[in-house]
Amino acid sequence: MGSIRNLLQEKPAAGYGLAAGIIAIAVAVAMFTGGPEEDPHYFDTSVLWYYDLNTDKRFAVKADDDFAMVPPLEAPSGPLAEKIGPMPKGSPAGVRAWVFACGTCKDKQFVGYLETIEPNKRADALNGKARYADITWYRSGEGGEWHKGLSKEGDAIRDIPMEKCGDTPPQRCEVNDAPPEEREALLNS
Repeated sequence: MGSIRNLLQEKPAAGYGLAAGIIAIAVAVAMFTGGPEEDPHYFDTSVLWYYDLNTDKRFAVKADDDFAMVPPLEAPSGPLAEKIGPMPKGSPAGVRAWVFACGTCKDKQFVGYLETIEPNKRADALNGKARYADITWYRSGEGGEWHKGLSKEGDAIRDIPMEKCGDTPPQRCEVNDAPPEEREALLNS
């Protein structure tokens, strides 16, 4: 019996057929495995965690448009009942919640920090007249004061997950990390 090299030299069409078969198998495997539901590192940016400042509860938002997800946005409880940080009474009460776990997202999750932009600058951020970083504010997920993102205090707030987890690297958790029934309830609330 001859070697594969000899076979391919004598019958090049067999080589092309073999290559096409291998490619077809690889494409089929790629299409039917490893999708978002199976990949634990898949980050679905169309569904994100937010936080209702009136009720101190997380909620999920699904949107097809990235701009629709720029905080502050409407919260389940309605507009802010009182002035909070850079946001005046009556402005939207929903801010971005950055959720983490120490280890994996199957472990206990916590809100590391909250993020918003100045409500009166939201339109400027959306149409490119203001840099997002210049008008971003942060607050610890456990409460406290709001601080400008480009400040020493803002940097310290974003470091909270690392401090809280100690030697275990914090893992950012998204809505798709929640159990399916909880995820559905959050999206339908």
